[in-house]
Amino acid sequence: MRLTVGNHRVQLNVGDGAVIPREKRPEEENAPLGIGHAIMVRVEDADTHCACTRAHGAGYSGAGYLTLWGERQFTAIDIVGHLGTFTQPAKYVHPEAWGGTPDTL
Repeated sequence: MRLTVGNHRVQLNVGDGAVIPREKRPEEENAPLGIGHAIMVRVEDADTHCACTRAHGAGYSGAGYLTLWGERQFTAIDIVGHLGTFTQPAKYVHPEAWGGTPDTL
């Protein structure tokens, strides 16, 4: 485990990448907090990936944005309603600066 964020998200190291399962947020498509899940996938270029998924018909619950923790992200909705957030590291921000808890690798 690389880090935890509150009681709703954990980042797990997988090779050179990470898998980040999390609970859905209340404002997301059909997602009362505590019911459902979403996944985050790290990509090299979030803007290019966003354009590609949009061209192939994915829906969106949010446009691209820069997070407090320094990642460029967008969230897509597939044809059956699953959410996937695609994230690109943009700048390093220490986890304690945004409420994360760093874990020992």
